[in-house]
Amino acid sequence: MNLPKVSIWSLFRDDAGTNLERYKNRIDALDYPPDKLRIYCVEGDSQDDTWAELIEWTQDDKRVRVVKCETGLPRMSHTPHPVRIKTLATVGNKALHRLAGEAWGELACLIESDLIYNPATLRQLVYRRPDKGVIAPMVWIPGPKHLQFYDCWAFRFLDGTLFPANRPAWFTRLPSDNYAIASAGSFVLMDAQPIHDGVRYTEGEAIRGICHQYRELGHTVYVAPDVHVFHPMVLNPYEQFKPDQKQIEVNESNRKLGAKQWA
Repeated sequence: MNLPKVSIWSLFRDDAGTNLERYKNRIDALDYPPDKLRIYCVEGDSQDDTWAELIEWTQDDKRVRVVKCETGLPRMSHTPHPVRIKTLATVGNKALHRLAGEAWGELACLIESDLIYNPATLRQLVYRRPDKGVIAPMVWIPGPKHLQFYDCWAFRFLDGTLFPANRPAWFTRLPSDNYAIASAGSFVLMDAQPIHDGVRYTEGEAIRGICHQYRELGHTVYVAPDVHVFHPMVLNPYEQFKPDQKQIEVNESNRKLGAKQWA
């Protein structure tokens, strides 16, 4: 198979240091021809050196493009609050405007900046994606006792219901082949041409809005149930609450559990 060129886009905020270095290492480790990848990074509202480090990356890697987008909106991690969804749409569309302006890749792929994934993941999705298909892996997060599904807000079944978080209740009932769904998030591969032609995030639905526009254009959205990526354990999802030492230890243990999947 002659692998297509892929334009990757990712969003960053307060990711200087370890987080950004991990992202760069994962991109570099992808089992995909480096000359067939281009990376579009948007940073906004950081209180650290994320922007400076992204600029430095462009000097080391000519595939990387960076865009600045200051919204002035508060950080609200891991919540479907309408203000956060609007912020994601605003920042994400900055990436898509730049991506569409260059119109370089045949495929486009959202990869959230903090995901943990196997180097073969992108290639697997490219192989699995049918013509006029949008495809995503399963996205997990380590829970207290077992893995739980992470991106329940973005992943919806065809009837509109959310993916449930509890793995044991339903995971084994999904087929191993591509499974048609209404929308997906976190790590999503698609034909780039609709983005070049104007498909964008919507303020009320963000990445779900992109999936809906693709479906209106005759594309089918799939999840690949046997391809897995992981979101790191959220240490403090509501920010105003400070976890106690026991919870910190549990979270660190779960983070290592997720990382071991690709050891």
